[in-house]
Amino acid sequence: MAMVCRTRLFSLLLFVVLLFSFSGCANTSQSEADYKKEATFIEDVENFAKQPDAFKGKKIQTVLTVFNAVTKGKDVTVYAAQNLMNVQSGNIFMLHYTLKDGENPLKNGDLIRFFGEYKQTADSKEAVPGQTVRVLECDAQYIIHPMWQPLAVSSLHTATVNVANEQGNTTLEIHFGHGKFLADGIELPKGTLSIRETRLGYGMFDPIPFQGKILDDGNGSFTAENGASFSVTIEHKQGKWTTNEATTLQTHGGKTLENLEGKVMTRTIPAGTYEMKL
Repeated sequence: MAMVCRTRLFSLLLFVVLLFSFSGCANTSQSEADYKKEATFIEDVENFAKQPDAFKGKKIQTVLTVFNAVTKGKDVTVYAAQNLMNVQSGNIFMLHYTLKDGENPLKNGDLIRFFGEYKQTADSKEAVPGQTVRVLECDAQYIIHPMWQPLAVSSLHTATVNVANEQGNTTLEIHFGHGKFLADGIELPKGTLSIRETRLGYGMFDPIPFQGKILDDGNGSFTAENGASFSVTIEHKQGKWTTNEATTLQTHGGKTLENLEGKVMTRTIPAGTYEMKL
């Protein structure tokens, strides 16, 4: 009888141990969405690099540009920085990453957003050939390519929209201006809508300021200073510009040698969706 009780007790304990083991395994799995949500966004790499140990073992994410990628099969070591004009020892990220099935190899110049775990600072002779530099070492779990990459290449990047209307052919220029990286996209606080066309006696068209943001998937919304709103959809170097109301630009009417009366000329972009070239 005692032997039977001990056997049952042992079986019960074994069941409990196995139950907790499986529960523990289940809890360690995490969906991609939850992983990304948990990662802390590093807005300023310079400040992060001053006290990186505060994030040791924690999930982080930020936007970087690749300047060196060493690939061996599906395993790749990525060297990237937030500002390629200021690449120096201490602000370089070294990302250990395994390419997913069907994922294209990373190359120099790629703008990426990575989600991963910060490990430590380390010395690297591979990041910058001929030099030993201090790097911020991370295990990258996910890497995405924001669709707004063309806007990060230059603070003066301009997109164009060609419009044919009763006034003739008009090219609307969308100056996005300098952007600020966000946890889910890019903020563009100082953009302008303008027309480069100039007519003697009328002067230049006044630009219309706007502000807004574009998400990593390429969808963005903006509000102009005159109260009008519009949206964009970007896919690499092309996209669409949509306005739900007509947008009118006019010359400032400044006096010129040809026109002492200060005449005003207008150009109207009708509501609609237009192809946008970046």
